[in-house]
Amino acid sequence: MNTTSDNNTTTDVPAITTTDNPTNSDAHPAKPPPGDAAMHNIIVGALWCVGGILVTALTYNAVKETGGHYIIAWGAILFGGLQFLKGIGQLGG
Repeated sequence: MNTTSDNNTTTDVPAITTTDNPTNSDAHPAKPPPGDAAMHNIIVGALWCVGGILVTALTYNAVKETGGHYIIAWGAILFGGLQFLKGIGQLGG
């Protein structure tokens, strides 16, 4: 223990120790099981894809009788579909 004094008051301060051991288990946290990543990709991909389809359908429905412009959210649909398929592929091994 190190001792410091200030205004005649003595306080015990624990010594600071460091370890530079790269094999320390705290240095590299464990990776989640592969099924967790697969389910994450499936869920997030499905949400993006369904969200893109909903945006497309809702904006089209808003202008179908009066005419006008609507949004085709092809980026969200494509991205979500590909991420969903990636998750399905990860489940397979």
